[in-house]
Amino acid sequence: MSERSKQPAVPFQTVTRATTARRAGLSSASSSSGGSVAVSQPSPTRPSRISARLSPAPMATNDDLIQALTAFSQAAANDRVLQQQKHDDLLQALRTQQDENTALRNLVTAGRAVVNRPSTAVVDSIPKFEGRMDEDVQGFINHIDRVATSEDWTDAHRLQVGIRRLVKTALLWHVQTGHTHADWAS
Repeated sequence: MSERSKQPAVPFQTVTRATTARRAGLSSASSSSGGSVAVSQPSPTRPSRISARLSPAPMATNDDLIQALTAFSQAAANDRVLQQQKHDDLLQALRTQQDENTALRNLVTAGRAVVNRPSTAVVDSIPKFEGRMDEDVQGFINHIDRVATSEDWTDAHRLQVGIRRLVKTALLWHVQTGHTHADWAS
């Protein structure tokens, strides 16, 4: 009888387990022996078994497993040490950067110290000096000194304000000769 005639009328049952086992080249055996693995195959008519030969896998000994676990533990410990060292280096770099930022911030704020600049209203309150014969040069200088003391000006501010208040002959004198005086005291 041909294989086609054995097929049932239902299309999804055309290939049975027995046909599949035969096509795969597996031999039927009633019992498993040695390196055979018994695979049970249910059948409505009779119980059967398909067995296949599998090569045994090499097994590691306890010493091999202990050695592998020891090596793994040592590698993990070394990795932790390296990670901790990287972490410590990064923290040290951050601390150094923070110290540098603090130093730079202190330099910037020191440079921004309160500069007591002469206000325009105070400068305008000082009378102009023309350099006429009837004007009191020492009175002009004393007036600038009094205002500078009350306003807490530096010598550079005193000199700047004194020059700004010169007009006519006194200004001409400053342009020709007076500019050589580098500070207020001279």
